[in-house]
Amino acid sequence: MTDQITAAIARVESAGGLSDVVDAAYDAFELMLPVIENQQDPDSGAFTAFVMAGVPAVMQAMLDFAVKSMKTGAVMLVETIAAGSLPEGLYGEALGAIASAYPNVAIGSYPSFKDGRFSNQIVVRGKDEEAVAVARRAVEAMVAELSQDGAAR
Repeated sequence: MTDQITAAIARVESAGGLSDVVDAAYDAFELMLPVIENQQDPDSGAFTAFVMAGVPAVMQAMLDFAVKSMKTGAVMLVETIAAGSLPEGLYGEALGAIASAYPNVAIGSYPSFKDGRFSNQIVVRGKDEEAVAVARRAVEAMVAELSQDGAAR
């Protein structure tokens, strides 16, 4: 098997195009999978480690293949609320209070600057659908209230 892995790695190193690299990555990963599977924890069945390539396209190919053999748990739900041009400093304290009130969800604020315009997005993440929905509604209410206050100024 070591010779097959070495040959697959040599294909990656000598590949002329990205599709060849992705194909070679699949080949190499398929050959390594039995070795990785032999590194499972006997009690939990968890893998010791997956080693992925640093090149995004190659890593994606490896991940696409690996995910087929993984057991999955609860799905992470993600809700994105547009905060428009509200600056984080305006809603930071209120958003912190919402985050404290809903400890089963993760809440983050993500500013961006695109096409010459500033905007913010607030993201609510969690595995409990009801908790995510309630936190999302609280964030939406906060954004609406602050947007009205800003319009009145």
